[in-house]
Amino acid sequence: MHKSILLAILTLFTFTACRFNSLHQKVVLPSQNINEYMYNFKAPDSSLPLTLYQHHFKPWEQEKITLSYEEATWGNDYISHNMYGMNYQKITSHWFEEQLNNANFEQFAALNQKAITIKNSQIRVFPTVLPLFYNPQKVAEGFPFDYNQNSGIKINTPIMISHLSKDKAWAFVQSSFANGFIPTSDLAYVDDTIIETFYQSHYYVAIKDNVAVYKNGIFKETIKLGTILPKSPLGNFFVVNQHHNLQGYVQTIDVPQEALALNALTFNAHNVQHIINELIHEPYGWGESFFKRDCSALTRDYFAAFGVFLNRNSSQQIKNGNLISLKELDEKIKKAKIVQEGIPFRTLLYLKGHIMLYVGVSQQNEPLVFHNMWGIKTTNWLNNEERVILGKALISTLEVGKELTGFDKNRSLLNKVEAMVIVE
Repeated sequence: MHKSILLAILTLFTFTACRFNSLHQKVVLPSQNINEYMYNFKAPDSSLPLTLYQHHFKPWEQEKITLSYEEATWGNDYISHNMYGMNYQKITSHWFEEQLNNANFEQFAALNQKAITIKNSQIRVFPTVLPLFYNPQKVAEGFPFDYNQNSGIKINTPIMISHLSKDKAWAFVQSSFANGFIPTSDLAYVDDTIIETFYQSHYYVAIKDNVAVYKNGIFKETIKLGTILPKSPLGNFFVVNQHHNLQGYVQTIDVPQEALALNALTFNAHNVQHIINELIHEPYGWGESFFKRDCSALTRDYFAAFGVFLNRNSSQQIKNGNLISLKELDEKIKKAKIVQEGIPFRTLLYLKGHIMLYVGVSQQNEPLVFHNMWGIKTTNWLNNEERVILGKALISTLEVGKELTGFDKNRSLLNKVEAMVIVE
């Protein structure tokens, strides 16, 4: 009798655990074929502003770091939090002391050296490859949310070096979009000759993603969509290489012509379709971890293909166009305003911590967005928070996941959207 009761309880528990476990729930998505939604495209009255290059070279147009000490050391706030390492153990104060010592902020703005990235790299908050997590035992506080990861940075990106770490393995850099530590092995100093070579060149932007480039048949780097490559008057694309003493020199490379566009792509339906097809399905990369994209990296590279500069983070990208507030609006009114005033493929939809590209409406007149998202919050039968993981770039409605058990409509994208930004 007791065995039967125990078996029944275990069976019920197993059933309910599976029933409510987010990992076992499936999200219903609309068609992921962007071609089916191109009827939303409207030709713009005027060209998009070509702002990409003027921002790209800003670090070379300054004589010193323009950040304040406080702006540069914002990440030190993590020291006052309970942070965990890759072994799920709490990080000690001694570990932070070692990082701060090596960070060498006593030398902040002492070097002021113009440089360039010679490979794709990662911008870190502290000078280490080791990750920082909030409590990994809690939902959405472990992998992939490494808070030591600030941003990715592409090959051929101009930077200004503030100073080197004490072990000289890292450099604190300022780029046009993000700041932090990158390995010194990933950069080279540039002189006036190299800078002038860049300025006298034609600029091309990569319009295909993950393109391998070579030098005399030897692999050089994987080019990400949105990468800027100069072409010399002699007709050769080039990057900068590095001597052992960090001084750089120009090196020509072989790049497939179809992977690049002179200056930028024309903003038309064909090109929009092409760029989204290049970016869709890419796995989610928090802060561009593992050289993948998060939500704002996706929108940033999408617009870069059309020559438009966007800031790096979602909260800053709302400054890159005409801001229309959606706060305090009823969901029905909010949805109607997005449909009426949003310009498909040129409008960003913003909510705290996330940003999306508005692509127009479905055949059912539902607003659709293209974005890279990690997951959807749900609660299980014990009212504990969980996530249904999507973890990739996709097309969805603003109520993605509403069919899930434990879905809270007050947490829907539609409910939380605060603003839209028309990029023009």
